[in-house]
Amino acid sequence: MKKIICSLFVLSIIAAFVSCKKESTVGSPDSPLRAAKFEITALKLKDIHKGEPVSVVGQIEASALVSESDSIMWSVSPSDKVNINVSGRKSAYLSFDAPGTYVVTAKFKAAAYSTTQTFTVVDFVNPPYYSKIPLGADEEVNLVLSRENNVDDPSQSILLVDGETKNKYDCMNHVLPYDIKITNDDVVIAFDSLLVPRAADCTPGQSTAKTLTAFRAYTPGVHKFTVKLKGTDYVGSFEKAADGTITFTWPYTKGVKLSPLVLN
Repeated sequence: MKKIICSLFVLSIIAAFVSCKKESTVGSPDSPLRAAKFEITALKLKDIHKGEPVSVVGQIEASALVSESDSIMWSVSPSDKVNINVSGRKSAYLSFDAPGTYVVTAKFKAAAYSTTQTFTVVDFVNPPYYSKIPLGADEEVNLVLSRENNVDDPSQSILLVDGETKNKYDCMNHVLPYDIKITNDDVVIAFDSLLVPRAADCTPGQSTAKTLTAFRAYTPGVHKFTVKLKGTDYVGSFEKAADGTITFTWPYTKGVKLSPLVLN
């Protein structure tokens, strides 16, 4: 069973990278392997929330002797609390199931280039300047589904769930946390409150509350998909076909809305 508590901060997984990176120069001018800078770039290296998907990219100088068909192999130490989802020749999504320090290694399959980067993972802790308030009594949540495909193995693709409330709340920088549990590919996502900053840190205005969560469905077949909103259970299902297509069955048009229902 996995239990993940996250917030809007997860939206950053699909944003542009900042310069959090470690460089490694491999090879020498006198050897068959040309010297080149090879680095792992990520949006952040520290204070990663447990369960938060983090996008990583291996960047290497154009002068490197790397074939266009070559790709990076990713590994993490320790490896027992990590999920790796390759999303391209030089990129992957990582998520960590426990707090701690992890060393990520990127190594090309053919060319002898490799580099490492250290990531620090923490349990999600509400910042002290936030207070928890209940969601509105008539609150509804709209969930929009999408997927990040693994080019090498579509069966390992990540499913993304964008959530947005119907109602608007004070402070533009509020946070909508969620709780997600996955058992044998049955998924339960729960929403019950909002985190609002204290007056001194509030960005004036009102807006809907948004969040982004992600999960992977490994096994073909039918699995339960449940959303808990303020104590009410909305229960549907999704079916994963052998070709990777995922079809959701969702009978609700109020309370919790879900779309699109088919992901190819």
